[in-house]
Amino acid sequence: MPIDTMLPTVRDLTITSDATGREVFETTKILMGLRNVVDHQLAVHAGALDRLGVARQTGGKTRALLIEMGAAPTVADRWLRIAAALTTLERVAAYSGDGVFSGE
Repeated sequence: MPIDTMLPTVRDLTITSDATGREVFETTKILMGLRNVVDHQLAVHAGALDRLGVARQTGGKTRALLIEMGAAPTVADRWLRIAAALTTLERVAAYSGDGVFSGE
């Protein structure tokens, strides 16, 4: 599934009136894993934006660019800190990439 089709798919999730507790539990677990993987990818991509100097090309900083793109200031900071740490903490990178660790 192309990544640009994922957002509408997740937006369209609903809990039907006949859903069981087990179904809601399993979907919640999947969504938590998805969130963790997305947080990891956001950190990786924020680091790449910084490394490539995307914001510097217009005289800005990556943190400010991420905030302009819609990230909360503390979240932008967190993504950049995680990105910097991923290169030195291989196990953390592997676990967060698998969705085991939360980006928080």
